[in-house]
Amino acid sequence: MPTSFFNWLFALFLARRVTATPPAAQIVVTVETLGREHAGKSAARLMVAKVVQKGPQESGLELTSPDPRALVKLVNVATATYQGLQKAGMIATLEAEQMLCHLCEADRLRAVLRQRDSIGHLLSFGEGSNDKRFEEQLVRHHENLTAADVIHVFVSCPPDDRPETLEQFENELGLLTNNLRVALNHRRTVRKLAVAVILSKPDGVYGSAEEAKAALPDDRLRDLFRRLVLLLEGSERVGLAAVFVVSAFGYGKARLQEQTGQATGAQAGHSLFSRLDRKHILKENAQPDPHNLTALVWWSLMAGLALKPAGAQGPEIARTAKMLLSDLKAMGGWYVPLQCQPTRG
Repeated sequence: MPTSFFNWLFALFLARRVTATPPAAQIVVTVETLGREHAGKSAARLMVAKVVQKGPQESGLELTSPDPRALVKLVNVATATYQGLQKAGMIATLEAEQMLCHLCEADRLRAVLRQRDSIGHLLSFGEGSNDKRFEEQLVRHHENLTAADVIHVFVSCPPDDRPETLEQFENELGLLTNNLRVALNHRRTVRKLAVAVILSKPDGVYGSAEEAKAALPDDRLRDLFRRLVLLLEGSERVGLAAVFVVSAFGYGKARLQEQTGQATGAQAGHSLFSRLDRKHILKENAQPDPHNLTALVWWSLMAGLALKPAGAQGPEIARTAKMLLSDLKAMGGWYVPLQCQPTRG
C-alpha cells in the first residue's frame, strides 16, 4: 500500500485518540465589577479588545478570544464603538453582559477570564425602587459579587477639588464600601477574594501618565481610598488587593463633550453620586490607547489563580501565576499592593 495511506491512517488514529481523550478541566477566573453609573466600567471592559490585539507578553502568555468568530465580533464591536465615541459618550449599561477571554501559552489554554460588566444604576438608584425587574437585577448583582474570584471596584477620578466635587467623591466611596462589605459578609466560600480598587478616567484631569504618577504617589492613593483600604486590609475574606489607576481611552485622546440639553438627574442618566461628572468623548480620528489596563487584566488573572485551592492542577496554576507576575514586573504595571490579612492555618 502507498505510504500516503499509512500517513492518513496514522493521522486518523491520532485524531480519534485526541477526540476520545477528555479535555482538562478549565481553570476559570471570574471577575465581577462594582461601581456607580458613568464610573468607566463599560469603557474598561470594551478596551480589553486592545489588550487582545497586543499579542503575547514577555513570558509568552497571550490574552485572546475563545475562537476566531468571537475575535471577529470583539474587533468589530470595539471598532464601531470607537467611531461612535467620537460623537457621544458611553451609554449607560442596561444589561450585565459577560465577556470571555482565553489566556494561552502557544496553543495551550492556561486560564479562562470570565468578566462581567455591571449596571451602575442598581447601586445609586436602588433606594425605594418598586420595579420588580430592578430588584431582581440587584439581587443577582450581589449574588455575582459574593461568588467572584476577583472584584473590580471602579471609582471615577474627581474632575476638580471643589468642595461639592469632593463631597460627591466621598459619598461614592461610602456607597462602594457599603456594597463591598455586604458582598464580603455574604460570601459562602472559605476561598479568599482578590479586589482591585480602580481610579478611572484620570485622563480627564491629568495630561499624561507621568503627570498622573507625580500627582498620585502610593501614599496619596492609599489616603484617597482610605475607607476601602481599611476594609480590604482588615477583612479576613480578602487575600490580595491593590489600587490601580487606569485610563481606558489613554491620555490626550479625549475631549469634553458639549452640553446640548437641560436634562439633569435621572433624566440624564445621573444620580447624586455622578451629577457633577464631566462627560468625555474621543477626539476626532483618535484611536484609544489604554494605559495600565493590561496590568489590571494580568494582575486580576494572577490574583485569581494565586487564590485558587491547591489540587491536581495546583502546580500548573502556580506556574501560570508566576509567569503573570513576571510579566507585570516587565511591563512596569502601576499599582499599589495592599497588606491583606494572612491566611490562617
